[in-house]
Amino acid sequence: GHHLGLQHYVREQTDNLHSINILKDVSALMHQLCQCIDAANLDVVTQGFALLAEFCQGPCRENQRALLANGACSLVCRAFDFREAAPEAVDTVKAAAATALLSFLEGCNDSRVYRQVLAQVPIPAVAQQMAMLATRLADDGDPTSVMASRSTLSSATLTRAAAAADAGSDEDPAVDVLFSLLIFLNQSLPHADAESADRIRRLLARYRHFRRQLGCIEIERHDARGRDDDGSAGGPAASGAAGHRSNGAASPGSDGSPPTSGALERVYFRIPSVCKALTEKSKDQVL
Repeated sequence: GHHLGLQHYVREQTDNLHSINILKDVSALMHQLCQCIDAANLDVVTQGFALLAEFCQGPCRENQRALLANGACSLVCRAFDFREAAPEAVDTVKAAAATALLSFLEGCNDSRVYRQVLAQVPIPAVAQQMAMLATRLADDGDPTSVMASRSTLSSATLTRAAAAADAGSDEDPAVDVLFSLLIFLNQSLPHADAESADRIRRLLARYRHFRRQLGCIEIERHDARGRDDDGSAGGPAASGAAGHRSNGAASPGSDGSPPTSGALERVYFRIPSVCKALTEKSKDQVL
């Protein structure tokens, strides 16, 4: 895992006379850049989202909280609204933004945090992004013409889109964004309020054609508040197979920290294409 001591160090250097909050400075720079994303700063914005995601690894709850408090979700929304470039370039920056969004929530079981994020990244906006991507994958015309009112696509369109995603490359950024949003919805569902949960269920049911390409495992995450002697975070231990469910997970910390040792966390991921050729026996051996 990542060294939590160094993750905290980017936010506060207690051994320096003048501490510099690098996380806050990078966040401020990203807010400036994302006000007007264009071809000139597209690469920097993409790298900036990758850096924000790195700040959260461990996961580091303090860095996650700091980024959310500094309006990190608004950066993601601005990236999702960006269209003024070649489709591949647009998809690349959106993929980086979607990865950062998932990083902000990694290891979090605090419903308050999820509801805060859902308030800033509303379900209708997520549905519109997914519709645009699915339309392009299904080759149903200009994806930029898909408006919020068209976020409900036909079953035939979604079937073609799912088939294209299944046959496509693991490195396709458009597919990457779509699955990141599906993962975001699945992770948010248990924590959403009743109205948002209903919207998420309906949206996931609409995109059921992609379900076979989405895996789920449960991991046992070590207590991030208790570090190893060298200050590093203990890595998660796999404790389940794709699609496995557990009825009893330990409660998270009252401060919204990751679950304590022994708690199970459900993790969703896009199943790599190489795994599709594995036999059931091979899958069991891997797990």
